[in-house]
Amino acid sequence: MSSGPVRRVLPKDIQVVQNLIERCLQLYMNQNEVVETLLAQAKIEPGFTELVWQKLEEENGEFFRAYYLRLKVKQQIEEFNKLLVQQAHLMHDLNSTGVAPMPTSNGFHISPLHQNTACYGPDHTGSTLKPESMHHPCWLQFD
Repeated sequence: MSSGPVRRVLPKDIQVVQNLIERCLQLYMNQNEVVETLLAQAKIEPGFTELVWQKLEEENGEFFRAYYLRLKVKQQIEEFNKLLVQQAHLMHDLNSTGVAPMPTSNGFHISPLHQNTACYGPDHTGSTLKPESMHHPCWLQFD
């Protein structure tokens, strides 16, 4: 399966590559990562890996459609995690400089939470709701 003299491909060669591809799929690798991995670790020619991948895709179309969606989700999760790390570093840097963060304005302000029983159901108040407390505003105030 490595470069050199051309030899005939045996069914067992196809099965070996298929098994290796399936192991890579369990690690959520994309096709390029699989091709590179099999070349580097098993010395399998990229063209042969791509051919076996193509046959697997043709025979298991529904699986690969779902698999490609999972790869997209994986990519989105990785990007989200990178952004979280960046935000954590920025917040740490901001806090270490002693600068207060700027308030955000999104059209409404959240006041400190007052224990207004009119905003909660009976299971949160400890007593039943009283009609006289129903006219008190809740803690959200809109501009």
